Parts: sequence; C-alpha cells; structure tokens
Amino acid sequence: MVGSEWKRWELHIHTPNTKKNDQFIGKTIQEKWEKYYEDISEYIDKNNPERDIRAIAITDYLSIDNYLKVVDDNKLPNNIELVLPNVEFRLSLRGGKAPINIHCIFNSEIVDQLDDRFFSRLKFNDGTRDYSATKSELINLGRKMNPDIKDEDSALKTGIENFVIELSCLQNVFSDKELRDNTILVVANSENDGASGLKSDQYRATRNALYCLVDGIFSSKPSDVKYFLGKGVDTVQRISDLYGNIMPCYHGSDAHINSKIFEPDLNRYCYLKAETTFEGLKQTLTDPEDRVFIGKRPPVLDRIIQNPEKIIKSVYISKDPGSKGWFNNQQINFNPQLNVIIGNKGSGKTAVADILGLCSNSDRYNDFIFLKTFKTNPTAKNTRARLRYLNNIETTEKLLSSEIEDKPPSIKYLPQAYFESLTNEIEKVGKLRGEIEDIIYQYLPETVKMEVKSFNEYSDS
Repeated sequence: MVGSEWKRWELHIHTPNTKKNDQFIGKTIQEKWEKYYEDISEYIDKNNPERDIRAIAITDYLSIDNYLKVVDDNKLPNNIELVLPNVEFRLSLRGGKAPINIHCIFNSEIVDQLDDRFFSRLKFNDGTRDYSATKSELINLGRKMNPDIKDEDSALKTGIENFVIELSCLQNVFSDKELRDNTILVVANSENDGASGLKSDQYRATRNALYCLVDGIFSSKPSDVKYFLGKGVDTVQRISDLYGNIMPCYHGSDAHINSKIFEPDLNRYCYLKAETTFEGLKQTLTDPEDRVFIGKRPPVLDRIIQNPEKIIKSVYISKDPGSKGWFNNQQINFNPQLNVIIGNKGSGKTAVADILGLCSNSDRYNDFIFLKTFKTNPTAKNTRARLRYLNNIETTEKLLSSEIEDKPPSIKYLPQAYFESLTNEIEKVGKLRGEIEDIIYQYLPETVKMEVKSFNEYSDS
C-alpha cells in the first residue's frame, strides 16, 4: 500500500438528466449519456496529474438516481477509483440573490439507507402540510405548485425547485450520529447563493451556526482558503472558537454542460492528499492545510515530475526457483514523499533499508547491519533485488551477496549503525551536520549546483 498521494478529486459534477439546468449534449437522454461518458474518457490522462481524476462525487438536487445510474452503468475509466453521491439542496436562508446551497457527500456504503434516514426526514412546509424530500412527496409538492403538470418528471423538478429546508431541520436530521459520521456537509460560500451572502449583523449568529454545522466550504477563492484555515483576518484559535475547527475549502467544476466537465474556472482544480476512499476524504477535515490544494497543481507534484529519476517507485526482491529464503518475489511500492516502515524487531525493516542501499550503491556499506551478516548466508547468493525509479528506469539486478560497485551512489542512505555512531559521540556532531547538508545540497536546482560545489559554498554565497 502506497498510502496518501496527491490526486485530483472532482467533488461537484452533474450528469445528464440532472434535475436543474441540464445542458448536456444529445438529442435524446441516451445520446446525452453516451456523449457524457465519451467526453470523460477523452479527458482522463493518467500521465498528466491535471487530468488524472481519481475520485468524483456525482451531484444532483435532492436525488441520488444519477449516482446510482453511473455506478450501475460502470462506464467510467478505470482511473476513477471512487464514486460518491453528492446531494445538493437549498436552505430557506437566502444569500445575496438566491437560497443558500448545501451539499451532502455521503459514504457509498450507506446509500441504501438514505431514503429512510435522510430524504424522509428533510421537511418543507408549504403552509398547509409538511412534505418530505422523498421522490413521491416531491412529485406531490410539484403538482400542488402547478396542478396543470401531467408527467411525473416535470412534477418532480417543480417540487425540487420549490423545496427549501430550515437550518433547524437540517440540524435535527444530523442528530443521527451514524448518519453524520457517514456524511461530509459542505456549504457554498459565494455571495450569490452561499453563506457569505448573509452579510448583515442580524444574520451573524445564523451564519456562524451554519459554519458550525458543516465540515467544509465550496470555494476556490484564495481569501476563503486562508480564512477557514485561520490564516486570514482571524487566527486558528478564533476560527476554532467560532466554528469548532478550521475547515478545508473544496472546489469542483459544477458541470451542467459537456465543455465544463472537470474544468472549473481559472484552472482551480481540487487536489487531495488522501487515499481514494470516503475515509480518506474525511481525513482532509483534520489536516486541511496539508491535504487540500486548489490550483493548477500542488508544488510538490511539480518537484516530483521534474525529478522522477531521483524518486524510488518500488523495489523488487526475488529468489531463485526452488531455493530457500525470506523473500519470495516481493514488490514493495513507495510513496514519492514520506515512507515509514513499521514492524516488530526482526521483521525485516533493516533488511529492506539495506537492500535499498545496496541497489543504489550506497557509500556506507560497511555500516550495513543486515547485509554485512546476511551476505555470507547461502540464501544471499540465491536472492536478488532491483530498484525502479519513478521514471520507470530500473537498476541492475544485484545478488544480496554482492559488494558495492565503484561508482557514485544514486541515493543517500544513512544506515542505523552509522547514524548511531554520529549521534552517540558529541565530537561527531559536525559530521552529522555535514551529512544533513549533503542531503539538502542534492535537492538544490541544477542551475544552482552549476555555480556551487557544496552546501557550504551555497550557504556562503
């Protein structure tokens, strides 16, 4: 398991037959869907981070029908690993020009419970009686609003158009703890149909109550991103006091037309550093600053893309057929950022680290703890390993009984024994600092390295 990586997520995208403003291309609904899937497949490019969409939230108004269709059709590219339902609806609170938009992104595991635990508990009162947000009740409301409507689809859309929810009703619905734990609530923050449209002082407490209820904000504005992280006009402590916690800002294309599929304005794409699961999405709530990025591409992805030959993608360890050994054709994949190998004593942590050092021709071979002993074992002569870098270039396969070659190392490896010798003797502090500076020097841009030959030269310049 590679763990959390920066990936593009599209958390707000509509589909053909969306209940409002369906502008997707096609003369029939079938043609619309075919064109929709075709355009998505043409857009996806796994070799381009900006087009490598890994997770989407199918959005519709008070309905998951189109989400269910997308899942049932199973026509999305394999790159898209996660599909979630996003239910959009309006509060009775009015922003600058329209009722405020709320989104509920649900864990797909509770989809079959939503009619009973969510839609049936959302209520709207037209002055004569309560209507729930179930399909049949929305149709009834639509016909009440316009008795001349004959077909159910038109009645449903009219019902949805008129259905608005009191904030207190929403708070009551999510008193269901299990439902709340499986829902991420996000409020739009535009001044037209978002929470920031509640400007007057008499709405301050209401606006704060709304921000307290939700988990995140739909906004790509840099000022909103900073504010809800506690880096704007209010501090982290102040934001936490007001709303319970700092919050992430998410963004999506809000596509109602083919040309907008996955293409938000100003290339403000949404990247999350998380596993592509609902739990991964929830993890961004506790660490929004380091796990959410809105923009063309996170800076760390630029560094990774520019230096693929310096990043280990995987190590492959195999043994000769029929021979004995610990490793039986094992491939270990690595995250392009931080990796931590955890295990009990003797479980192979140092073995893996030493193998990485051997394959990369480390200049600290004499401090290897595992391989210095293991190389005399007959099994070492039957076990071999190779590295693959992010550019898919592989190192020459080496037997674990091999010695280091007389050529520069391709990675900096500080074996445990060597590190302990540096930290246990106070007179070697300068040497430890030198090792750290050498590592930093390796990450300097090539244009800088052309001017200086060491970190000391760089720091003195």
